[in-house]
Amino acid sequence: MSDLIETADVVVVGGGSAGAVLAARLSQDPARTVLLLEAGHAYAPDAYPPALLDANKIADPDHDWGIPRAAPTRRRRSRPRGARYSAAAPR
Repeated sequence: MSDLIETADVVVVGGGSAGAVLAARLSQDPARTVLLLEAGHAYAPDAYPPALLDANKIADPDHDWGIPRAAPTRRRRSRPRGARYSAAAPR
C-alpha cells in the first residue's frame, strides 16, 4: 500500500452508506485529500476471499466480529456482524 498519503485534509470514519457518500463528495474537490477509514482487513483489489465475494454467504467466521446481540426476549443469540456490514444500517 505504498500509494497511501501521509496526511489528509478530512478523515471520514466508517465506510457505510453515509460515510462512503460523504467521502466521495468531499473528494470531488481536487485540492482536498480525503481518507475513508473502515474496519477490517485491507485486501488488494484482486485478492478478496471468496466468502466476501459471495453475497449469499452471511456468516463467515473470518469476517465476523462475533459480537452477541440480545434478542427481544433477552436471550442471547448469535447474529453475524462485521466489517461487511454498515454501521449506519438498521439493526
